[in-house]
Amino acid sequence: MLKPLLPPFQQRLHAPRPLPYPPLLNLSPEVFFPGLVEQYLFATLHEIAYVSLMAENQRRLRHLDGAVRHLDEQSAVLARRSNSLRQEEIIEEIEVILLGSVN
Repeated sequence: MLKPLLPPFQQRLHAPRPLPYPPLLNLSPEVFFPGLVEQYLFATLHEIAYVSLMAENQRRLRHLDGAVRHLDEQSAVLARRSNSLRQEEIIEEIEVILLGSVN
């Protein structure tokens, strides 16, 4: 999404509406407006950086969540395989005992 940053407040310059209670300024408009624009740019750039950082962190979190899920699945597969191999060992031991008792 593209959003123009400069010049801000253009709609206010071309269509001034009389305000019932205009703001009281301690500075002249020529001094106040550049400071306002600077603060506006700072806040807008801060928002852009913050949104970008949050999006990056969200992607990292999804990636790590997928990795943990994959490790959990692999752990379950390995546990089943281990149980199967142990069961085969037990069956082989029982067969050896039974074959030894027949002789």
